[in-house]
Amino acid sequence: MALHKHNDLDQESRDRHRYLDKKVIPLSAREAMCLRDYLAETLDNEFQELSFENLQKQLASLLFEYDNYRDIINKGLLFSGSSLISEENFQWLINDLRAQIFTINTLQKIEAAKSESVLNKYGSSIMDSIYSYFDFLSLDGKLLNSNRKVDLLAKAKIIWDAVCEEDNYSEWLKDDNIKQVRKAREYLKKDNRYVDANIDNSNYSEIRSRVLASIDLIDNPIRMTLSKNYKQSDTKVLFLKKMKNAWVQQKQRDEGKTKKPYHLPLTVSTNANLKELAGVNNLTPAKQLEVLINSEHKKVFFDDDGKRKYYT
Repeated sequence: MALHKHNDLDQESRDRHRYLDKKVIPLSAREAMCLRDYLAETLDNEFQELSFENLQKQLASLLFEYDNYRDIINKGLLFSGSSLISEENFQWLINDLRAQIFTINTLQKIEAAKSESVLNKYGSSIMDSIYSYFDFLSLDGKLLNSNRKVDLLAKAKIIWDAVCEEDNYSEWLKDDNIKQVRKAREYLKKDNRYVDANIDNSNYSEIRSRVLASIDLIDNPIRMTLSKNYKQSDTKVLFLKKMKNAWVQQKQRDEGKTKKPYHLPLTVSTNANLKELAGVNNLTPAKQLEVLINSEHKKVFFDDDGKRKYYT
């Protein structure tokens, strides 16, 4: 969209507007932000005051006032091209919230990624944070070039792929089973393993992605030498086993299949004897009583060959 009507302007102004409309207005949000910061650093700090909203139009309006606007824009776009990672490198992340949550948490732990960066230059989504992380990643106050950023993103993907290869739990956590997703989230929270993520907490599909990413991140294989031969750790295997058992128990409770306590009016001495016997056998009193009853029942109602006796 043109900034002004060209009819009322002289030829030079019309040419200037056309050039700005062609070079600046079509910029992506990431390109416009990069150009803004470049101009603020190399030309005039006034550019730093421009807001993110309608940034392309604001840039064009200010650049219109510079006689050497073409040279300024070309240098700025050249810098942008050498600093920003192209969109195609992010394709594996764009429609995968689980991968996004995993990656933004992983990036902040990779040794090579522990440079200065920010996560809030764009919108509030996790993908926005990833874009912001890479676009403003710097070391000693200087932005990293795009080649180093591409390498870093590639390392993050290798780690993600390694974890996905060992995934034996996403099929278990049904997308349409809200109770199961809720139980898994509760279990992760209880164990302090539910990772931070800006999601829609009324959307159980997004909650499921966050739950799965939280599981993915257990014993995350950060070091590249580990991720190439990554296997789930004993810690992760045990956690998954316990979480799945917790869900089975929850289902049994919901279906009324759990054992209901039955209180027998035992004398004080008999109760004491039961507890003492249970202690020796490393059982609970209830379990010890169950063992004794079943054992005596077998003696009375079955012969040595396991055939049932019938009493008249």
